[in-house]
Amino acid sequence: MEVKKATTYREQVEKIEQRGCCIENVDEAIRCLESINYYRLSAYFLPFRKADGSYNAGTSFSRIVQIYEFDRLLRRSLFSALEEIEISMRARLAYFHAHKYSPVGYLDASIYSRSHKHQKFLDMFNREVEHSPC
Repeated sequence: MEVKKATTYREQVEKIEQRGCCIENVDEAIRCLESINYYRLSAYFLPFRKADGSYNAGTSFSRIVQIYEFDRLLRRSLFSALEEIEISMRARLAYFHAHKYSPVGYLDASIYSRSHKHQKFLDMFNREVEHSPC
């Protein structure tokens, strides 16, 4: 397997420009590459890439960075919302389970389906309790 040579930020900018991407401000592009990483950002170029590896006319580095930033903010918003949903579902499930089966109902293997590996579950649960800081 051939390993690619490490490139400087300036060489990365040159490679992007050679493929047809318009870079309005080279210093700003280098700062972006320093903080984001060439390979992470390269995924955002894919929709603008032609079969020969060059970019469609009009592709600009600033537009790629805008798309990256939109994706980053969207992901942050979604994860925040998903966290709230997860916590709410866990709280409701714990409440339901405790009231239906008792606060220690999880210890009773008979309340689970046959596919549930109850002993494995208990072993894992006990390990977590042992490693808990509380």
